[in-house]
Amino acid sequence: MDSLALGKLFLPAVEKMATRIPQLRCAVLCTPDGFNLCSLGLTEDQVGKMAALSSSLISVGDATVNSLAQADLPTSALDMLTMEANGLQIVSVKIPRSTGYLILMACAAAPLGVVLVGVKATVSELRKLL
Repeated sequence: MDSLALGKLFLPAVEKMATRIPQLRCAVLCTPDGFNLCSLGLTEDQVGKMAALSSSLISVGDATVNSLAQADLPTSALDMLTMEANGLQIVSVKIPRSTGYLILMACAAAPLGVVLVGVKATVSELRKLL
């Protein structure tokens, strides 16, 4: 399935996240190489930038986790990354699939718990579509 078809398949689930997180400002679902599949609340100019940044953040998070891994324990991959700035919660999540993973990034002016619950519900819905 090509990227355009994947975006159309996933968009309803991403749009549903806005009802789960009423204060959702934006969201982007992208590939690990920063290619946008679908998004909400972003201008056309912002979409590519946010997809690339989401991919980069996950890469930096993975590198950090691997650097902190203990020699006697197997390394584990990053699953989720959270950031907070001026009341905005930014959550990036890896969504495993047979050929690697996708990245879902959401930004909301809401308590972290609300954002996490909404993002996890959306990830669950997206996994069913994979």
